[in-house]
Amino acid sequence: MSWENSPPATDYEVDELMIAVLASFFSNDDQVCNGMASFLPVAAFMLARLTHAPDLVWLAGAAGLDPRPAKVPASTLEAPLWRDSVMYVEQYGDFWNYALNGRWLTKFCVGAAQVDM
Repeated sequence: MSWENSPPATDYEVDELMIAVLASFFSNDDQVCNGMASFLPVAAFMLARLTHAPDLVWLAGAAGLDPRPAKVPASTLEAPLWRDSVMYVEQYGDFWNYALNGRWLTKFCVGAAQVDM
């Protein structure tokens, strides 16, 4: 039986579905940011990069620009999200200049509840 004829999978958790749906909203030319304790958006950014948006630019929790962690970190403020980043954003004032100027961040995800249109 080919995958086209197989029934849809039902052995997933709700958070896995939310991550997959959220990842589908991101494109290769997006610049995105997650808020604190926003694990579903972090996982969605990482999934989007692995599947269809390898050049997605990610500002992780207002601290590290374009991190490439090997796995989803235990905290959205953990070292893998800023230590090996292209740039470390030291001050929240700098972050809000990027976030609010309308040119740099195209999508900001504080939590998965934002999936609702």
